[in-house]
Amino acid sequence: MIAAELLIPSEDATEFVQSLGPPSPEKLRVIAEKYTVSLQSAAIRVHSDLSLWKCFIGMWERHPRIRTAWFVGHRRWEKVEPDSYSLDLALSSAVPVQSKELWQRGPLTDPVWLNLLRIGDNGRVLGLIGFVN
Repeated sequence: MIAAELLIPSEDATEFVQSLGPPSPEKLRVIAEKYTVSLQSAAIRVHSDLSLWKCFIGMWERHPRIRTAWFVGHRRWEKVEPDSYSLDLALSSAVPVQSKELWQRGPLTDPVWLNLLRIGDNGRVLGLIGFVN
């Protein structure tokens, strides 16, 4: 916690993140760049440590199948990978892609929304996941 506070001070970060408005993959990149930390570190700080974003945050890769690089938030589903169509759409787009999916939880499914953004040219996608209201 001391290291997290030194890298991303809670008072400053809370004010800065709230000034950005609603969560998005682009805003997570802005936060990571401002504090010179990784996307995963920024995600952990805004979601888990400071509880500023209620959505879940993940990074996925396609090499050749979809693989979760990291995921921040409680893993309440049997899978946390977006479907191939959504991931491929994000990989082929220069702008964020939004979609809705059903993620399996035992015999039930949860409708979720995804906000996905291609990161670089290495087959990586950053995404925010939330419940459909």
